[in-house]
Formats: sequence, structure tokens, C-alpha cells
Amino acid sequence: MKQGCFLIANDNRTLWSDVWLMDGFFERYYGLRKYPMLPANRALWFPNCCTIHTLGLCRAIDVIGLNEAQQIVAVRRNLQPWKLLRMTAAASIIECESGSGLPLEYWIGTQLRFQHKDVSYATF
Repeated sequence: MKQGCFLIANDNRTLWSDVWLMDGFFERYYGLRKYPMLPANRALWFPNCCTIHTLGLCRAIDVIGLNEAQQIVAVRRNLQPWKLLRMTAAASIIECESGSGLPLEYWIGTQLRFQHKDVSYATF
């Protein structure tokens, strides 16, 4: 699985230090259902995706929509289980645990940068 981090492009502040790139079929299919809980520094990024679901989840999540330039275009906090969400302005979606302390709504319009981690990076 490809991993990296998301930074605010203009000042290199780290938003999520551990981002998993969900670009394979099974990664996208299972998404957060595969992980009982994510640490605050971890997020899942679904490139080329504007619709997600929380079917099978037992907790709420926060969802962030990015346009093709990786600018934040939409934020949906506390999306409950068994819901479907389409972000029409989004070209990709980030999912993270609900209740993030980040001021995501304030950063709408802010450009992010995804930085790939070294191949030898391992998460335990």
C-alpha cells in the first residue's frame, strides 16, 4: 500500500502524517471497514473519487473533498454509519476519524500537497 502525508502547500504544515493511498480495488472496497479505529494522524485518501459510503461502519467519520488541484473544496463532519455521500466538486476524498481537531472548514480553498513516503516505511 502506498503511503505518504498531506501538507498545507504554502507553509508545509503537516495535516496528517500517515496517509494511506487507497487506489487498488480491494483497498477502495474495504476502506475504513478494515480498520477498527484510526489514530488522529492517519487518514485514507481516495483519488479519482467523489462518492463514498459508510455502509458497514460502526462509527462516524469526517470527509474532506479535494479538487484536481488538491484544494479543499468541501468538508463533511460526523458522517454517520450507513450513509452515502457525493461531493460533486471533489476529484478525490480524504476520510479520517470523526472529531478531528483540525480547523478543516477554515481551510476551504487551501491547497494541500501529498508527499510520498519512502518505500521502506512501515507502520506498526
